[in-house]
Amino acid sequence: MALREGQKYRKALPDGPYKGKHLPKSVLDTPDDKTIVFHFDQPRAEVPFAVAMPNIGAVPPGKDTKEKYDKAPLASGPYKIQNFKPGKGIQFVKNDQWDPKTDSIRHQYVDKFDVSFGHQWVDSTRRLQADKGADRNAMTFTNAVDPSQISTVLKDKEAMSRSLTKTQPYVDVVSINTDRVKDKKVREAIAWAFPSGQYLQQFGGPKAGEIGGGLVGPTLKGYDPSFDPFQKKKYPGGNAKKARELLKEAGKENYELVYAYGNGDTHQDASVVVEQALERAGFKVQKKEIDQSTYYTQIGKVKNKYDLYRSSWGADWPSASTVVPPVYGGENVYDDSANYSHLNVPSVNDEISKVTKVSDLSRATSEWIKLSEKILTDDVPAVPTFYNRLFTLWGSGLGGVKFNSVYGAVDPTAVFVK
Repeated sequence: MALREGQKYRKALPDGPYKGKHLPKSVLDTPDDKTIVFHFDQPRAEVPFAVAMPNIGAVPPGKDTKEKYDKAPLASGPYKIQNFKPGKGIQFVKNDQWDPKTDSIRHQYVDKFDVSFGHQWVDSTRRLQADKGADRNAMTFTNAVDPSQISTVLKDKEAMSRSLTKTQPYVDVVSINTDRVKDKKVREAIAWAFPSGQYLQQFGGPKAGEIGGGLVGPTLKGYDPSFDPFQKKKYPGGNAKKARELLKEAGKENYELVYAYGNGDTHQDASVVVEQALERAGFKVQKKEIDQSTYYTQIGKVKNKYDLYRSSWGADWPSASTVVPPVYGGENVYDDSANYSHLNVPSVNDEISKVTKVSDLSRATSEWIKLSEKILTDDVPAVPTFYNRLFTLWGSGLGGVKFNSVYGAVDPTAVFVK
């Protein structure tokens, strides 16, 4: 079974999973009711990571309700869906068919999870810090303390006693559109000039993230904390002098850049910091505000008209194999792809193919890190800004709250009501 990148996977079942034919047994076989056998075209060392993801599960044909499946999926874990209202919320109750003897990881400590969607950080922070009424038994999976309220929460000893601050697998970068900014020296000048530390301050400072030196973060195997080729940690406001020298060498002084950003308050404040730093370094900056609701659609167009724009990517599991190919592989240059810099370098593409075939997991994870470092120094497709952190609260009525480092979110598997 080939690992199909880009949009090639669609060719495996051109008519889709329902109208098309089944994959042949030479690719996917089910010799009995409890066994699935995958036949790969080459070694795939990270398959165990992939099939352990929560969106992976075997579904008997008779239980597959197609477009209705998300409302009542087959429950094989400790909880099942009682009610689901798309866009509003979902309720989980105990699954009476679940046997704890078959699952040493999860529990049924809570009778019911009542999950509501769409809470803004300002609202969830205010409610969890106040810790009143039903909110005493409340938590959030991914909402962080709102940047505007961090200083207030830090002074609240009681609230801090029910908080955590953990590094997530998400790396924020400012992607450089290599179709428009073709000169490597100009891209290097951008990297040296960018004020990563000041930029991070707009999003909450040290509680929101750690200044990043590379394209992959500290949650990944093989991460090197000393790698920082553009000295982002030494120069949190950017190195304007170095950037000016590079622009002069390139003969591109007063180079004009179009910087795109979302129209949220934090992004608007950050855009001012970016503009000032780049102008100190000898660039001319034209800012373009984008509606936050369509931001990724706009920057995701290959033919967009922007030079710089923030993007963020998280590893699916602790290996840069889920970062380097999708974000910097040439096969992934198409609309709505995560390759926002449109990098398509033959030597990078060749190396991706080579590392993909490495069967030893430890060696492969190390090779992915090396390749990410080579991409940043040789091609400069993006500027590392910060490695995300989750600083969050929960209600005083809960215990067992912990962090899932793989998903970068609060883990509900051991939560209980005191």
